Amino acid sequence: MRPLVVSVLSNGLLLLTLSLFVVVFIRADQDLTQERVALANVTADLNVAQQEAARYKDSRQKLLAQNAGTERSLSKKSEQLEDVVERNSVLDRDVDRLLAALEDLEHEYSKVTTARDVARRENLGYVSENRFLRSEVSALTYDLELSGAERSELLNANELQASDIAALRASNDGLSATNRLIERDKSDLESKLGERNAQNSRLNQELEDIRNEQEALLQQLGTVEQLENKAAALRAEIVELEDRRKPLLLDTSVRNFRCTGSMEPDVTCLDSATYLDNFRPEDIVVGTVIAFRPVPSCRLSGPSISHRVIKIKVEKGIHYFWTKGDANARADGCWIPESNVGGYITQIHKNTWPQNASLRVHVNRAKAELDEALREYLFKYKQYCVKDGHGKCSFSVHQIDELHRLHYRYVLSVELYSCWVNSARTARTPTDDGPTVFVKCMKP
Repeated sequence: MRPLVVSVLSNGLLLLTLSLFVVVFIRADQDLTQERVALANVTADLNVAQQEAARYKDSRQKLLAQNAGTERSLSKKSEQLEDVVERNSVLDRDVDRLLAALEDLEHEYSKVTTARDVARRENLGYVSENRFLRSEVSALTYDLELSGAERSELLNANELQASDIAALRASNDGLSATNRLIERDKSDLESKLGERNAQNSRLNQELEDIRNEQEALLQQLGTVEQLENKAAALRAEIVELEDRRKPLLLDTSVRNFRCTGSMEPDVTCLDSATYLDNFRPEDIVVGTVIAFRPVPSCRLSGPSISHRVIKIKVEKGIHYFWTKGDANARADGCWIPESNVGGYITQIHKNTWPQNASLRVHVNRAKAELDEALREYLFKYKQYCVKDGHGKCSFSVHQIDELHRLHYRYVLSVELYSCWVNSARTARTPTDDGPTVFVKCMKP
């Protein structure tokens, strides 16, 4: 009887042990199934995280390349601006030189006119003196003719009155002396007349030389009409230079930015920028920051957005620009036609809008938290990943819980940053020097 009881008890304990083993085995199988499901979820999350890390790395490399292109573009635009300023200076010097030449011509014409008037007055004086000398010669000639007539009458009287020769000898001698005096006076007058004629010839020659010099000067400088034509031609050339100078004048405007953080850190909402408004579409190159109105296919909205050009195409003579914010992971997703472009940045003025300092701090803080959450999640994922023979990552339960926590933090950071971006787009800048008015966002 006792061996039977012992056998029954042994069988009962064996059955109990088997039952417990089956229960433990079933529970272990359920736990293993749950672990496999959790492991599959974690693997999927880790794959997503790897893809995000790869996109982040590509975005960072593109940003570095775009920054280098921006620096080259800014350098090129600075050289173009310096070239335009130098060409303006050259044109200004040419205009000044032409004006000075015109003034010199007017001054020379005044001097020639004055010399011509002086020569005319001197010529009139010489002509008057010549006429006076001619009148004197005529008077002396008349006196000589009268003296000759008187001598003839005296000779005739001497021949007719021979008896009176002795009486009249004394008178005749006196007349002879007078005749000699007259002859001497005649010789003197003839010598003086010769001198006067020689002087008159010299004066005529000088007058002729003066006239020749005057004609040469007039031929050299031209007539008054020719000088006026030259002046008109110079004025026309000046007008043409002014017209050529007008296209070189730059039509610019200064604008500020909204605190969206899309162009940080090179362009912030504390800055303003000079935009070239009268631009040519062909002057815009890859790396240029343009202001444009979004088209309906864009993922953006607003009256004007300033983003960097990363691609350009030309279709049927129209330029189209593919844009992206420096701090954005993706491009704007639309081709901007040249008619929607309102200018491009030629110069950035740092820290000209301090009113936006508070809003920028909030936006950048949310962006920094977003970047930090993403970096920490990717770092932990890479640290915990232990690849199996198929190249898939495996994690422990504790690691999976921590990765879920980091991923949830990343999602909350995205929501907070999106809220601050929307607040920046609707912010108002007061007319006085007060801070920018905006809606504050709370952490989820």
